[in-house]
Amino acid sequence: FSSFNSLEQQNARHQMRQCANAIRGQLRYIDQVAKDWATWDDMYRFVATGDAAFRDSNFTAQSFEATKLDFMVLFDARARVVWGGGFDRETMESIQLPAVDLKNVSETAALVRHASESDGAMGIFRTSLGPMLVASRPVISSEGEGPVRGAMFMGRMLDEELVDVLQQDMGI
Repeated sequence: FSSFNSLEQQNARHQMRQCANAIRGQLRYIDQVAKDWATWDDMYRFVATGDAAFRDSNFTAQSFEATKLDFMVLFDARARVVWGGGFDRETMESIQLPAVDLKNVSETAALVRHASESDGAMGIFRTSLGPMLVASRPVISSEGEGPVRGAMFMGRMLDEELVDVLQQDMGI
């Protein structure tokens, strides 16, 4: 009987490692998207100018759909929101990150205040809508140079769709 328990424990540990690895893979993906968007001359200018044409052509439903993200929030160097929004890919409608969650993000220094051009943060962030996988990167020039002008925060809700993706990643 003890060998059966041992096998069950080994299997549970293996599945937990698989789950953690699948989540880390999703976090690395979100981090890479955040880095791509944050390391871009046009984004660097947008933080300073708030150019409506840039906003309207880049923060679109297609951007959320292509990246499979639910939320994007752009902060300036003082942790003030320059732009923020979300998109429900199921209903195809814009959604807003609740103000309480936005305040929690802006007060989490690791997510909005990057000390260097190579800085970044990622993890699981608790929101009023449920857990969200998040990453944040410093807004810098396309050449990877500063000074850091702000932070690009991106997230994907840990919802049924993402659980399905994680299960596929785990081979379940």
